[in-house]
Amino acid sequence: MELNRVTSVFWKFSRYSWFFLFFILLTFGCTESNTKEPKDLSLFSEAYLRSIQQNEKTTSFQDSLQNVSLNSLTELCEDNEAHLAFWLNIYNASVQVRLTQNLDKYAHRERFFNERWISIGGKKISLNDIELGILGREKKGEFIGKLQTKHFDSRIHFALNCGAASCPPIRVYTKKNIHQELDAATRQFLLNNSSYTQFSNTLKVDELLKWYATDFEGTNGIIALHQRYGIVPLGVNPTVVFSAYDWKVKSKAFDSSKTN
Repeated sequence: MELNRVTSVFWKFSRYSWFFLFFILLTFGCTESNTKEPKDLSLFSEAYLRSIQQNEKTTSFQDSLQNVSLNSLTELCEDNEAHLAFWLNIYNASVQVRLTQNLDKYAHRERFFNERWISIGGKKISLNDIELGILGREKKGEFIGKLQTKHFDSRIHFALNCGAASCPPIRVYTKKNIHQELDAATRQFLLNNSSYTQFSNTLKVDELLKWYATDFEGTNGIIALHQRYGIVPLGVNPTVVFSAYDWKVKSKAFDSSKTN
């Protein structure tokens, strides 16, 4: 009789213990899952890019990026500065990750930029989805459409580094100073890559401006842009010529002219 009572008590204790253990594991698992999504996406993107700059492992950042929800990404669209900083940093970080993983892919540039391998919001997106769809104005489907910027800014073309020698240098962009940083990036790129010759009244610019001429409002817009930064005198209308883009790979080309 006593043995049966002891057995019964042990069984009840064991049963509740297993239930309690299961509850603890379930709770911990859910908590761990929830904490994987970054609370501040723009700060997360800054840390991601800085880790690459400092030659640190980025696996944890890529894992966290996978857990960012679509809801968080759509909410980010309402904060233009945070939205810009996040996607500029994610693009530049993703290019460097891809170059590190498989440099041979760069030989096939169309595939390199169009392959959807960046996991975020429950989807896989490409570099071009970010540049042309989210930060740009192209229509690239329902998912990208939900994340597309509400305020297109042509200065992004001087901030996105595609891994080539002619690309703008990599900067870490912040939501607090994004407009000053984009302005500095634009100024630096134009001063380094454009030249005006008064004798022939010719403005030589990087081929990048030809590819995105529509974003710069055509030839007149390109000239006006250079006048804004003091490269072309006001009141002149030069002939615009384009220099060839250097596609030679140049990884981790971080801007050394400022402290990020």
